[in-house]
Amino acid sequence: MICLACLSPCLTCNTLRENCTSCISSFYYYPELNRCFLPCPANISIGTSVNSTLLCISCASPCRTCFNNTSTCLSCVQNYYLDTSTSTCGISCIDGKYAANGLCNLCVTPCLTCTSSVLCRSCVTGTYYLDTSCLTVCPVNMNIIVGGACTSCEPGCTNCSSANSYDSSSCYNCVNPYALYNSHCYSSCPSTLIMYMNASENKYYCLTSQQYADAQLGVTLSLDPSNILPMPFSVFAAFLFIATFMSRLQSRGTYVIGVLYCWLGIL
Repeated sequence: MICLACLSPCLTCNTLRENCTSCISSFYYYPELNRCFLPCPANISIGTSVNSTLLCISCASPCRTCFNNTSTCLSCVQNYYLDTSTSTCGISCIDGKYAANGLCNLCVTPCLTCTSSVLCRSCVTGTYYLDTSCLTVCPVNMNIIVGGACTSCEPGCTNCSSANSYDSSSCYNCVNPYALYNSHCYSSCPSTLIMYMNASENKYYCLTSQQYADAQLGVTLSLDPSNILPMPFSVFAAFLFIATFMSRLQSRGTYVIGVLYCWLGIL
């Protein structure tokens, strides 16, 4: 019996010289045909076995090349992207990754989703989205937190806040000459209200006629944006009522006059 050398590019062979069981360097072994190829036949993908042998194998679509078995992708067919953490191919990338150069790449924190390493689409909890960026706070005196994003305040408003959704009544400071009323900025006050300039604060407010009259007389006003209320004369009348009631013990005439003044104050 004569031992014949395997036919190149077979490195080892079985029974027949052309029945390869392995290949010389740089060639790919195709187990289904017992042949060595460079490159692999059309529609056959390049794979790698556990012992680093180069293989010609039929990878499972959409893998273009695969490792050891047909479902562990090393690269993907056109218009698919490889997620190297799972060795799978998809037409899009999961949240936290963006598609580029055939791969799914990690977004850079604090981006939650992104279109590139520097362009965010949404942000992680505790940061706020503005113009493809994620910020720890929205720009001072300009924006409002809306569902995790920074959005401009309503016209005339320089400070506003809303935790979940847009709220036009969230303003608590207006730029002159806008007037603040019920957490809203007005270029002109509603028809039932009068615009008032608080000189000490250099701010405009919308007041009722009674509030405006009291302000002109120097009566202290509470100009809290969410609850603008004057210091009414009826409060003084209540104290007067108590005092005159106590005076009844001393003089009935004083009591009657006091009650009349109290009712006048309430009205």
